[in-house]
Amino acid sequence: MENRRVVLTGLGAITPIGKTVDETWEGIKSKKCGIDEIKLFDASDYKTKLDAEVKKAMEKVCKEMGLSMSAAFTIFAKKVGREHRIPFEISADPFYSEQNIARLKKSIEQMETTGGTVHEVDYND
Repeated sequence: MENRRVVLTGLGAITPIGKTVDETWEGIKSKKCGIDEIKLFDASDYKTKLDAEVKKAMEKVCKEMGLSMSAAFTIFAKKVGREHRIPFEISADPFYSEQNIARLKKSIEQMETTGGTVHEVDYND
């Protein structure tokens, strides 16, 4: 096979983390993530949206179990279809209740007004 000479006359990049080669390289070095919610068009008709970190965690667990994510979603969907319910408990975190948020806001206001005292709380009790 004959060797051929190749000459690069320029380099360009348009990526989610930079619109130039330098911006992209800086984004790579700073571990910038290019994954975000779709905003350029209406994606509401797309039925599946999955956060990148959630996806990574699920891929890891599925791999450990010898499953693809597609197989795991299929198992979930079949179970929902058979049982007519979500096959695990779903509950709201009481931390985000309106009552607790109001209490937190009142405490913050009191701390800002009086200078307050910070208390360490052992949340493992």
